[in-house]
Amino acid sequence: MSVNGASRSGSAGGVSRGSSAHSQSAERSRTSTSQTTHSQRTVRGTPTTRSQQVRGTAPPQDTFESRPQNKKISDVVAQLNPKANYLAARGQTFCNQFAADYASRMGDPSLRGKLANQQYEHLNTPANGYRVATAAEAMQAAAEGRIAFAAYRNPNGHGHIAAVVGETKGKPAIAQAGKKNYDFVGVNYGFSNRSQPTYFVRN
Repeated sequence: MSVNGASRSGSAGGVSRGSSAHSQSAERSRTSTSQTTHSQRTVRGTPTTRSQQVRGTAPPQDTFESRPQNKKISDVVAQLNPKANYLAARGQTFCNQFAADYASRMGDPSLRGKLANQQYEHLNTPANGYRVATAAEAMQAAAEGRIAFAAYRNPNGHGHIAAVVGETKGKPAIAQAGKKNYDFVGVNYGFSNRSQPTYFVRN
């Protein structure tokens, strides 16, 4: 799901009043020079500005961001870099795009072109090569370098999906795009108590 909207950037400085026309002219010149416009680039359909490409808010200290333990998964997450890409824009989030790109880099392009609820249904269909799993099985799959997801199907709106990329403090660690983007964080930071995920692993 792509967004074509553009983010506002740049700043306008105020012009101070002075008795001298020369000082006013000089101040206007400095103000004009100080105005900046950030160049815009599009990353996989998500418009972002340089000012948006900042490191996401760190989770509370009881969960520590690290790197996926499996090198293959670590490399894929680093390449996709969800903390700089897939950023929320104009009220829209891009968990589905990140999940599709992650699966594709891991060898399965079948999630492309689907929204999160549709991706959930795809994963929940055994003929598509995935099966429902426990949290422990999802963590084990990630440790072995296999595709695993945590996904929530929302019957009343947009769902959510995140890649299971390892383990942290005895629970699945995820990489995700969403309202907040993470490359390695506990699953509880991606899903609320009211939207507990189902885990899926690729056969």
